[in-house]
Amino acid sequence: MVEQFVQQIIEFLGQYNIPSVLVIFLISMSPFSGAGIIAAAILQVSALNAFIFCSIGGILPMPFILLFSNKVFEKFRRSSFLGKTIIKIEERTKKKSSKIKKAGFWGLLLFVGVPFLPMGGPWMGALIAATIRLPFKRAFVALTGGILISNSLSLIFTHFLPGLIFN
Repeated sequence: MVEQFVQQIIEFLGQYNIPSVLVIFLISMSPFSGAGIIAAAILQVSALNAFIFCSIGGILPMPFILLFSNKVFEKFRRSSFLGKTIIKIEERTKKKSSKIKKAGFWGLLLFVGVPFLPMGGPWMGALIAATIRLPFKRAFVALTGGILISNSLSLIFTHFLPGLIFN
């Protein structure tokens, strides 16, 4: 299912002749950041390039989410157009945040570091960090570490294990 979604994104971006590394970079910047490594495998991007471009793409949005998500949510919560959506996102974030708040830095790092966790990943991790008011530097370091761990584990599953199993 994830592969089909990634394939659709690749096909959409492919019609604009975007280089493969830019495709995985853009996917990694999105809330579906874990799909960047899958796209890299489909596009046959080398493991090193996949790790570099997916990691940078995953890390790049984090400061903006940490610094501005609470202000943006506060503004749009009152909107008739986006209000309900913002409230749902906040409710999901608060549900996930209680456990991470207790564990702090390490909880956030592990939450982000586990690849393909439903409603997990760097974007949710950044929203949780902003919600629990984790200091910016600690949150950014935990998110960055989690992204690097997640990308490393994902690369093992997408680039290295299939070759060992199927060859």
